Amino acid sequence: MAKNSKGIAQNEVEIDLSDDNYLENILAKVFDSDYNSLWVEMELARKVTPSIFKSVTGFDFNTYIRAVNNVWMDANSKSKLGKYKIDQNIMDAMYEDDFVSGIFNYIGSYDIPKGGGDLQRLSTYGVVKRDGKDAIVIIDYGLTGEVYDSYYS
Repeated sequence: MAKNSKGIAQNEVEIDLSDDNYLENILAKVFDSDYNSLWVEMELARKVTPSIFKSVTGFDFNTYIRAVNNVWMDANSKSKLGKYKIDQNIMDAMYEDDFVSGIFNYIGSYDIPKGGGDLQRLSTYGVVKRDGKDAIVIIDYGLTGEVYDSYYS
């Protein structure tokens, strides 16, 4: 439920992105929404903890958010001085993982705010059942660079 114009803008993004088949494996599904984007009804997701994130994805959350930062910097041609050192074998495994590589593609193809924005916050993610198995998805994906610039900068 949107409480203000910022919330409506973020709901609009979530409604639009939920229809993108390219993102269906990484985003919580939107089932219904208000015509004026006042509310969205999304797929029910359980809270994620660092241990749940690791058990579902196989990756440590702190390493993952460092990788998100690095990928965002690469995608946005920023200085490499703020990049984290991550073992190349771990990065290779992340690029081979459907969920994590989907996140990396999302960062490179969509308007994600500075440093990966909310993608570095555990509360941005949830656990859902997909094909009978636990899957991590983004449950809060309405903050784009445009929304950030328009309402938060």
